[in-house]
Amino acid sequence: MNDTIEETDIAARLANVNMQLSEEAIRYVKENPDEEASVVLIQSFFSDPDDTRKIDELLALLNPRLKDFLSGEGSWSNIAPVRNVRLWVRKPQISP
Repeated sequence: MNDTIEETDIAARLANVNMQLSEEAIRYVKENPDEEASVVLIQSFFSDPDDTRKIDELLALLNPRLKDFLSGEGSWSNIAPVRNVRLWVRKPQISP
């Protein structure tokens, strides 16, 4: 029972960290629309092919010169989607 509670606690903490990272990425993009790092953050945190609202909102904030950073043709559509990654936490093995 404690293992389940501990795993749930870890999952909740990881979800909270991910949420905080996303919020910081949004803040950075809004404060730095001229930086290539903003493009990388958008791509890393918000490339969800099923829901493009957030990426569209953030891309609209970027300096148009960053289109060349995204691709040679200057097309926003060439941002490669980031694959979903799952983080598996292994419980430490305790030797007797």
